[in-house]
Amino acid sequence: MRSLAPVHTEAEPKPAMLQENMQTEDAGGPRPVEVAADSSTGRRSRAIVGATIISVVWLAAAAAAIYLLARFQPPAELTLTGLAAVAAGVTAPLTAIWLIALVLSRASADERRVALTRIQAAELRVAEVATRTRQERAA
Repeated sequence: MRSLAPVHTEAEPKPAMLQENMQTEDAGGPRPVEVAADSSTGRRSRAIVGATIISVVWLAAAAAAIYLLARFQPPAELTLTGLAAVAAGVTAPLTAIWLIALVLSRASADERRVALTRIQAAELRVAEVATRTRQERAA
């Protein structure tokens, strides 16, 4: 089932997306067009949720590894370079996970912009045809 974006009344400020998606009626002013909710929003939230789950799992595994490291090698014997290696080993995979998630999120935003541009072009063509039809009927 498709979900639809909320339709705003004249008293409420309209988001930019709805302001641009207006059609003109013969008898009156503009009326808002219901715009289908974006399917890429689900993909974006799935990427963020997936990255969060993977991050939590990775941090749990890293915590277990650090615990085992501390248990079998006393912290006094761990040098500064050893601590830096542990820190880098924990944070580097997290950086890769979130870079991938944000790239996926950005890609879905670009797809949404392209789809919106196509919708606006189609609306302009329909408005042009409607204007020509009204002019022909009036003549």
